[in-house]
Amino acid sequence: MRSFSLFLVLCIWVIGVIAAGDEASSSAAPAGRNLDFFTLKIARRPEIDPFLKKFKHLQEKDSQFQFPHIRRATSSTWTSTELSNNLKQNPNDRRFLFLGKEPGIPEMYLAVPVHSKAINGEIFWSLIHAHNHQPNTLVHHGYISTTGGDLIISKLKGAKYPETRAIESGDVFTIEELFDELRMMEAGLWHP
Repeated sequence: MRSFSLFLVLCIWVIGVIAAGDEASSSAAPAGRNLDFFTLKIARRPEIDPFLKKFKHLQEKDSQFQFPHIRRATSSTWTSTELSNNLKQNPNDRRFLFLGKEPGIPEMYLAVPVHSKAINGEIFWSLIHAHNHQPNTLVHHGYISTTGGDLIISKLKGAKYPETRAIESGDVFTIEELFDELRMMEAGLWHP
């Protein structure tokens, strides 16, 4: 009788463990789709000029720079909500170019083109700052429109191209890698 009672208790425990495991697995978010991974803020005072100055500097330094024509984009087909959803849809696929430092701006990042297809030969890019004093926060400052950049886009997609035509400071991060870098900077383990 005692052994039967122990057996019954064991069965109940096993059933409880299995049920808990099923519940946990069904409620877990699919890998790579954690929509709460970061916050996207829209800058109240957009800073686009530092990005444009950086591009101008790169163009003067390298005659083969990838973006022959760059202009400030006054509008985009993306609303702030759509941009946020687009970036959060899969953090492992959304990539950023590191453009280096400028005075007053700790880190400068250029988001992957927000339009996958060029419109009239132009590509719209989201300008984003990621600051290590704002963990897991991206700050959107607006858009620029460029022509060219095909090889950069190829790089972002993982294709190989001649290194002599690479963008300066051309580190490419996924969103998750970007925040890993910021955490390392905050801990003093890495310096750009």
